[in-house]
Amino acid sequence: MEETTNFSRRERQIMDAIFELGEATVNDVLSRIEAPPSRTSLRTLMRIMEEKGHIKHKQRGREFLYFSCRQRKRAGRSAFRRVLRTYFNGSLEEALEALVTDQDAELDGEDLRNAIQTLSLAMTSTEKPLKINGDRLNERPDQHGMVNNAA
Repeated sequence: MEETTNFSRRERQIMDAIFELGEATVNDVLSRIEAPPSRTSLRTLMRIMEEKGHIKHKQRGREFLYFSCRQRKRAGRSAFRRVLRTYFNGSLEEALEALVTDQDAELDGEDLRNAIQTLSLAMTSTEKPLKINGDRLNERPDQHGMVNNAA
């Protein structure tokens, strides 16, 4: 089931800081937000996010240490799906093209080889069909070269 958490710009900034650090105090988050809100406003936002179930806190001395309720990898997958839908019309091909042609992406040959290996493994996996835009990419043709799309 896909989670469809739509964070505000500030909530996204808070989550980015928490994911970057693993755990973060209000001061840690303030130092990582561009044009940050007041300390009181940030504490209020973080309390609201905690009430919504996005983050939790534990006490460390006199400070609260905030952490995400979701695993970073799971949150990243959800965010990637949103980016794919929003900016690339759901097209993984367009997203990959944008990434590999972006001069600022700082990809090296090893990054690209690893990406190709990951895609190759996904396409040959028989455990679960790999779908992109509804097309099954890892279905194998029968002896007549036909793929059964009935599933």
